[in-house]
Amino acid sequence: MIALARDAPTVLFDTNPLVNLGQTGLLFQVVGYVGARGAITRDVANEIQRNLKRFPDLRSLAMLRWPPGEPLDLPVRLLADAEGIRKVNGAARRQLSYDARGSL
Repeated sequence: MIALARDAPTVLFDTNPLVNLGQTGLLFQVVGYVGARGAITRDVANEIQRNLKRFPDLRSLAMLRWPPGEPLDLPVRLLADAEGIRKVNGAARRQLSYDARGSL
């Protein structure tokens, strides 16, 4: 059985899908579809704030007051995984930045 967002009591979002939805003009539709079941973690909330200038579509989330409620804290058992992902993403961003400078 495939789990669908319409059946989930909570739909947890990461930053990249929200950015992509904003860039394709589908953010409002998805927010309307998910409604009050939408949620983000504290890390995602911080990442959205950091990226408001780079991805202005994310400002729509504040105007819509979405997702409702406070950002969720990651369960303790997932904190180490999240830290590992942050390290990998940071290294990848640094490499992309280095590659871009090298190709000038």
